Amino acid sequence: MKRIFLHIGQPKCGTTAIQRAFAEHSDSAENRIVYYPRKGRYVRKLVAHHNLAYELYAPKSFLPARGSWADLEEEVRSTGADNILLSSEAFRRFLANTVAAKFRKHFADYDCKVILYLRPQWDYIESGYNQLLRFGRHSGTIDEFYQEQGAKITEYKGIVTAWGKAIGHENIICLPFDKEAKTNGIVSHMLKYALKLDVEMPDSDIVNKRFGLKALSAIRYCSGKYIRETGEMALPVRYIVMISDLFRHYPGEVNDFTFMKPELRRKIYQDSLETNHWLAVRYRGFATSEFLSCSPSGKDNTVAELPALTKEEREICDSLVRAAARGRLVLRYSNGQRIAQKWWEGRPSILNLRSWKPDRRAFRPGERPG
Repeated sequence: MKRIFLHIGQPKCGTTAIQRAFAEHSDSAENRIVYYPRKGRYVRKLVAHHNLAYELYAPKSFLPARGSWADLEEEVRSTGADNILLSSEAFRRFLANTVAAKFRKHFADYDCKVILYLRPQWDYIESGYNQLLRFGRHSGTIDEFYQEQGAKITEYKGIVTAWGKAIGHENIICLPFDKEAKTNGIVSHMLKYALKLDVEMPDSDIVNKRFGLKALSAIRYCSGKYIRETGEMALPVRYIVMISDLFRHYPGEVNDFTFMKPELRRKIYQDSLETNHWLAVRYRGFATSEFLSCSPSGKDNTVAELPALTKEEREICDSLVRAAARGRLVLRYSNGQRIAQKWWEGRPSILNLRSWKPDRRAFRPGERPG
């Protein structure tokens, strides 16, 4: 029987790396052992099948031109491929029954499986919090984040149970996002343990860049000011990328840090222990010290709050916010470096990062083009 796998995340468990790698591989001219359909991939970077999820619960976000479930079936059957992989963290627990019905309707003759990666809850909370800070979506502390959202996003037992009831517990492939998966590569891990294929496929060459503390301060400052001045929900992602690039090689920038204090880490561990014992009984890989004990984070620099911006740094951020509010900031590439066009006193001028060589010198705050 032909097989179709739906990888539903979780977020922060190598999900984007999986999507990028399989998209690059499946879009190549080589023979595809695992086919990664184009239908259903959403516009942004075209690596995840968000459109299939949006068709089920977010009609305003659904783009018919990017492909529906019916379009997906047509594409899959035309390929004749034996192994099909879909991937999107946009699938939610409440979609389990609806997705199961879609599988029965469009792929009744396929062996349908759902793949779910989980990471230790204390690491998941820290990574999720860092992600929200990167995009200016949270202004509180990590303790407040856990208090507000922790119980919901780490409710692994409920997620697994909901999908198991909908599609059959025997069709759930639940795997740990652990040291082995990180060390050997999440793509190789999925091929070996989820798809049961003895093949090699490289991870994507694209990796997520780390954000330092000064960059996070600048993003939080710009996001808050942009939202207040425009009434929009969030600062556009392209400006966040611009800010992070500007501050990435900032003098004294700190990249190896944690916001999580040991006492919060231990609390999350205690709150999660019952769930992890439940997972350890049912699924391979969870009966390990990574899930059943609380090891130190390994990061010595525990940060209580983000560093304050200097006057010159705030001036840079203010000019970026003004440009973003007018929709007039344009990102370009030149010799691998970013160039930002911004407007000083209403007249266009260029802050040219060709004069900023990260491998040779540091960016000077307040520096303006001559």
